[in-house]
Amino acid sequence: PPPLAVAAAIAAHFLRRALWTAVCAYVTGYAMFTRRLLPTRVAAVAARAYFYPTLPLTYARLYLLPPRAGLWTAVDDTVLVGAAPCAFLRHPARLKRLGVAGVVNLCAEYAGPVRAFEKLDMAQRPRRAGFDRAESSTRSRDVGARTSRPRRRRRLVSP
Repeated sequence: PPPLAVAAAIAAHFLRRALWTAVCAYVTGYAMFTRRLLPTRVAAVAARAYFYPTLPLTYARLYLLPPRAGLWTAVDDTVLVGAAPCAFLRHPARLKRLGVAGVVNLCAEYAGPVRAFEKLDMAQRPRRAGFDRAESSTRSRDVGARTSRPRRRRRLVSP
């Protein structure tokens, strides 16, 4: 065979091998992340790396699978807890129709649809410490919910 064909075959082989290695590393890292096997600092970086690629799966799971068939769950008459709202899917407008007046963001890897909230005159409290797969402290959640209830209007606490 001509040398160019041999070089192309070798390049294709290494490209397939590199792609397979990258996919295996990504899946293994995700499995370790979801099982909470990574050190805290590594998990914080992993949370940022896996947030956007897995967001469609998160939304699909929340929409379709019990026990939570929906993005948000009412804790009481003033607080909802749920998934990160997305402006592209018009979540801020849905939240506004549900009577949500403000959002407490507990997700360090996603700022949320800040401009959409501003346009709808919805307050978003500063992001609280924490990242996906790391529990926010109870104090952080309580302070967020408490500071969000001054007028007994509904709030979304988004982990």
